[in-house]
Amino acid sequence: MSHVGEYSKQIKWIQFVAFPFFVGISLWIWFASQAGDQNLQLIIGLGVIPTTYFYLACLFVMLENKRIVKLLKPIGRVGQMAFTNYLAQSFIGLAIISCMGLEVVSPSDVVIIAILIFVIQMIFSVIWFKFFKMGPFEKVWRFMTYGRKTVPNK
Repeated sequence: MSHVGEYSKQIKWIQFVAFPFFVGISLWIWFASQAGDQNLQLIIGLGVIPTTYFYLACLFVMLENKRIVKLLKPIGRVGQMAFTNYLAQSFIGLAIISCMGLEVVSPSDVVIIAILIFVIQMIFSVIWFKFFKMGPFEKVWRFMTYGRKTVPNK
């Protein structure tokens, strides 16, 4: 990530070129969806590449800002223990559903539950990395792969 600054001119050029395509295709998709156009999926497909370039260029520019990097650090911690969090999300979701007393989960409940799970995982991950260098299941996986302890605790 430290080399991104070397390419800032090229990244800003990509933003400048991709932005009109992004706006144009976004408007085209919106109008096509409002009109019930049968070619909507094709239009969306045409927008994938310019939209991806625009989003990535914006992300690279944003991540050059130290405050934004610091703000997004908890999300990065969740990613650092992705296997642990993947395994835990079912149990956390089940606990939340049980506490809410839901027998049938509506789409709006799913959104609320997903947000709660992610917040819980961010808090857990940040706390975990204050004491350890990797997640618990990542450590087990690494031990099973290499047969020895490879990364010590802090």
